[in-house]
Amino acid sequence: MKRLYFFILLMVVCTYAFAEQLTIQRERSVLREGPGSWHKVLTELKIGTSVITVENDIDDIDSDQWIKVKAGNLMGYISESSIKKLPPRTNTFAVMAKQKTDLTSSKHGVSAGVKGFGGQFSKTFKGDVSFVELATSYQLDAKQYKQFKKTTYKGMNIKKIKNSVRLPKQIPSEYFSFSEEGFGLGVASAIATLGLYKDNELHDYINYLGTQVAEASNASDIEFKFFILNIEVPNAYACPGGYIFVTKGMISQCQNEAEIVVVLAHEIAHVLYSHGMKELEKRKNRIIADQAFDDMDEEIPSQDEEITATEKELEEEIFSMYETIIQGRLDAYEKEADEIGMLLSARAGYNPIVLSSLLNRIYRLPLDSNNQHYRKESIKQRIIDVDKFIAKNKFPDKLINNNDRFTIMKNRIK
Repeated sequence: MKRLYFFILLMVVCTYAFAEQLTIQRERSVLREGPGSWHKVLTELKIGTSVITVENDIDDIDSDQWIKVKAGNLMGYISESSIKKLPPRTNTFAVMAKQKTDLTSSKHGVSAGVKGFGGQFSKTFKGDVSFVELATSYQLDAKQYKQFKKTTYKGMNIKKIKNSVRLPKQIPSEYFSFSEEGFGLGVASAIATLGLYKDNELHDYINYLGTQVAEASNASDIEFKFFILNIEVPNAYACPGGYIFVTKGMISQCQNEAEIVVVLAHEIAHVLYSHGMKELEKRKNRIIADQAFDDMDEEIPSQDEEITATEKELEEEIFSMYETIIQGRLDAYEKEADEIGMLLSARAGYNPIVLSSLLNRIYRLPLDSNNQHYRKESIKQRIIDVDKFIAKNKFPDKLINNNDRFTIMKNRIK
């Protein structure tokens, strides 16, 4: 009996010897049910919260960039970026993000702040208010997604491939303030009024593909969500906060999985590198020059009053940014989005050079897009830049196209 007690004591001592205490260093850090941004949020972890590491029993593909921890009585996963001290967010919407939020306010752990701002901006943009509920409630089935990845990467060392393709030194966004994400949700609700293509299986499929790309980035804790628009013209939109749309016309123009993946990767790059928000920041700087933001430097007792005042001052600029996203007038960022998109595709195991053939195919179509970076003059320049990038970069061998699985899913489109 003494020997048994000694053995138990030894096991306890060993367990705590290998455990490590970590401190949450980043705002909007969350504890998730599993190692991935698509898993349910269990609770929000404030800056300064202490957590204890737990031995990870998940395979390498799933656990990359995630740490299994115990926070109080809860067991779950945090992203590695949660324990890295980052400079505070200073973008326009960070000013509006001072009110406290409850990330466990819904069964999916969606921030009440995100939902509130999303609903408010949805009304501002005359968007589809029901889309706010749809977008915030949608969540991947973790088991099905894991099986999807196993099928995708069968026989591949995806971790090795990912590590062999480096992203530029510029640090992409690792998280968003709830107001920035809420703004993106409001814009997305307006785009949704163009009409969603309703096919749950195809919708999940596009989300599986997009999530694989998102995992290949360094922003592991951004929960991207993808939607299909019931539009014949090939097009795609990216909204702040990770809400991305692709038209059924774009899917129809693609000939394999790698082509639709590089389209999604292009839009993910816009979000990660805050292209839309950079435009808004430029406009904010012009407003500051006109002393329109002077009052924001003063202390306002009521947080709600401060948020309301900021929203009012930003209204015209938000509308301008909304039109920029809708119309795709971000040509200055297309070259970077194409290049980052190809790198992300390769890191996700897909052949990125197919972007050139896809753009050439779209260029030859008689249809013209209302989205500026899919207009013919823009596509022509993009083809030139993409071909130059492909010529000067060596991508890993044996990256996949996945023709068969894509053809089956594409044939669902009516």
